[in-house]
Amino acid sequence: DVVICIDDFERKSSKLDIKDILGYLSQLKEQFGCQIVLILNEDKISNDDGTYKDYKEKIVDFEYTYNPSVEEAYKIIEIELLDFKIEFKEYCSKVNLNNIRIMKKIVRVLNRVNENIDFKQFTPLTKKTFLDKLFSILVINYKYSSNIRELSKYALRRRFDNEQNKEQIDTKKEEILSYVVYENILYHTDNIDTLILEFCNKSILNYQELNNQLLILNSKNEEINIENKFHELQHEMLYDLKIDKDAYVEKVFSFLEKNHSIIFRKTAFSNFMFYLNELKAIDSVNIQKYDQ
Repeated sequence: DVVICIDDFERKSSKLDIKDILGYLSQLKEQFGCQIVLILNEDKISNDDGTYKDYKEKIVDFEYTYNPSVEEAYKIIEIELLDFKIEFKEYCSKVNLNNIRIMKKIVRVLNRVNENIDFKQFTPLTKKTFLDKLFSILVINYKYSSNIRELSKYALRRRFDNEQNKEQIDTKKEEILSYVVYENILYHTDNIDTLILEFCNKSILNYQELNNQLLILNSKNEEINIENKFHELQHEMLYDLKIDKDAYVEKVFSFLEKNHSIIFRKTAFSNFMFYLNELKAIDSVNIQKYDQ
């Protein structure tokens, strides 16, 4: 007349036979009036001979499946998350992460990062790049206890070897790869990745060095943003037939005046001079200011 709860049933020792365990539980239920609760991941139970299925039908009266949606799981952990709520929710939805234990571990890391680093100093691209790296590496570590470098070797062999030498598909590794949203970590590990990997091994994160590396990344991203903006202005010059010449010239000149050193460094010299000469042609009365 007692309740007996057995958790992690699928992790039983290989020396224990399912038939013996379930037979014993059946005896406790039928002869001693016990209430039996089994908690298990049914997908992980080997059922080659059908033993588990046969016995389950005999002794299990009620069966409940716990499989929360990503939205339901996120609502449970959201209250603990200090920042990055939108980004973490988007990541969980994208990779279908609904394991609350794993999510809580990541939340604790995010809160520590938020307390030690001011992300207001970084561009949205820098913040997103870092979080994508962090999410990908942490899930691999917490959910699978997997080595990113071994996973990298597998990904490289699968995607770049020729068909004759290509490694056979490993369903477990492919499942792990589905959680990686920043795939560059599989092919090139930079300083930020290394800091995150060290944290996974030692549970210590060098926040000062991380901040320094994020500042470097931020500087690169700002240059990329300026370069892209320059190309947008070039496209506008060539293809926008409704453009106001004077307004355009003023916009481009102000942009070049402020960012010319970056643009000159990131753009081929011939391209830079071509568009500068185009400005001279459009604004011929002010050629001297472009030469300066």
